[in-house]
Amino acid sequence: MGLARPRRGRPRVAGVYEDRVCDSSATIEQAREAFSGKFDSEEDWAADYLEQTGQLNQIPEHLRNYFDYEAYARDFRISGDVSFVIHEGDLWVFWSN
Repeated sequence: MGLARPRRGRPRVAGVYEDRVCDSSATIEQAREAFSGKFDSEEDWAADYLEQTGQLNQIPEHLRNYFDYEAYARDFRISGDVSFVIHEGDLWVFWSN
């Protein structure tokens, strides 16, 4: 996967979003709204998402170590709900609109 090269004058998030996620010209607002953050891995994103949304609290604490974060993230990627983009060594995550 090649690295995105944001266009000059465009904020980085918008440039990466436009170059790697959407097909049309994206606005800065669309890119910021879609941007979930930078993570070390898809699994880290899944754990963060579950924690931020409170869904992790629905799993008893003694069972959380058995949850398959990798499969959870993979399902989001396959369904097209999120895009995982490697850019400058980081994993950038964008929500699909």
